[in-house]
Amino acid sequence: MLNHYLLSAAVLAASVSTTTLAQVAPSPDMDGVAPASTIAKNQFAQLNPESSITIRDGRITHVWGKAFSNGATEMESAERFIAQYSTMFGVPTNQLTPRAPWGAGETILPLVWDENTNDYRFFAIGYSQEVAGIPVFRSHARFLVRNELSFPLVLASTDLHDLGAFPETLSTGAPSIASFDERTWSAGIYKMVGADAQLSNRELVIWAGYDELQVSPRLAISVIATTGDTNAGHEHYTRVLYLVDAATGAVLFEENQICNADLVGTIRGKATEGWGADECGNEVSAALGHSGVVFNGTTYYANADGGFVIPNGTGGTVSSTIGGRWFTVNDNAGSLSVVTGTDLGLPLGLVHNNANTSEFVRSQVNSYRHANIVRDFTLLHSPSFPTIGTQQGFTINVQVSGSCNAFYNGSSINFYAAGGGCNNTSFS
Repeated sequence: MLNHYLLSAAVLAASVSTTTLAQVAPSPDMDGVAPASTIAKNQFAQLNPESSITIRDGRITHVWGKAFSNGATEMESAERFIAQYSTMFGVPTNQLTPRAPWGAGETILPLVWDENTNDYRFFAIGYSQEVAGIPVFRSHARFLVRNELSFPLVLASTDLHDLGAFPETLSTGAPSIASFDERTWSAGIYKMVGADAQLSNRELVIWAGYDELQVSPRLAISVIATTGDTNAGHEHYTRVLYLVDAATGAVLFEENQICNADLVGTIRGKATEGWGADECGNEVSAALGHSGVVFNGTTYYANADGGFVIPNGTGGTVSSTIGGRWFTVNDNAGSLSVVTGTDLGLPLGLVHNNANTSEFVRSQVNSYRHANIVRDFTLLHSPSFPTIGTQQGFTINVQVSGSCNAFYNGSSINFYAAGGGCNNTSFS
């Protein structure tokens, strides 16, 4: 999220529709007088001709360009801009409260460490929109100030709402969440997620829309509804944010709070180094391209470099049996190598033959690895080579009966175990 704020100024001209402030035409009210927001925009344009704004759906989302505010501190620089120009966002100054929108609690967040100066290059300063202590749902302003003399403000990124006359309805005293009947406002939530749902994080907010959706402001209850148990797996657990009308219980907004991440990892194997027999070289970790991995009963395949991605594959165990999309390995002397790994939120590294104590497992890794190398090399230089481009599951047999040889029989490639004075023939 913070990276987005930093990059906004750099990519703005290429990624969004941009208007210079001097081009903002006034839109008169019914009495022919330009609204206060337009007057503020025009004033800003006159004083800051090298600054620009971005407008989406009639609202300012960014102000950027040459520095347009300064102060004795980074906070004072932001406060001066708010005091003079908050009106152009349709928000009076008293509705902006220093409060971090990035969830860490700090109003001022230093950004981008500079090793040359041994200090941070920027400060991000956050404000939340509130009325009588009641926050406007996800309505924020974020300011980027350079950490240098006079603390120049170079970017304002905002998602603010013009509440019109709504604040006047709260002038007689701000209500609290206890002012509203929980049986009324929670009924719709229980109907949607079940009577056994647990409700938490209750908060009274002002709902005026979100992103492109703009609605007439009203009081709402923000609440998290959870069902199930995290230990039972993600398919048996839900966590949803609801906003409901504080007076009627009508559901205004819902958002799934569970973010599933892709599970990523690599499959490698301890394979014989170089081009000699396994007795002649050490074993080193090497990619086992196109290997198969199984997650929740579904098989996924690695790329040519052994990297794999399992969409939404969090919180489970991945297993890999030596073999993959293009080749199937059979071991006549015993079982195939199987490696497993559990998702801990970090990339998985699965390694076949990691112990490197068995000739048989080593031969599985060597034969599978080099079969894929030859196949990929052939198709790289001759993409239309017959058959092998789409042929899956071609058989590799290791530890076949006999010694001192290897052969192809039309349907498989076959390698002997060590014996008769010869090494295992499953190597490069």
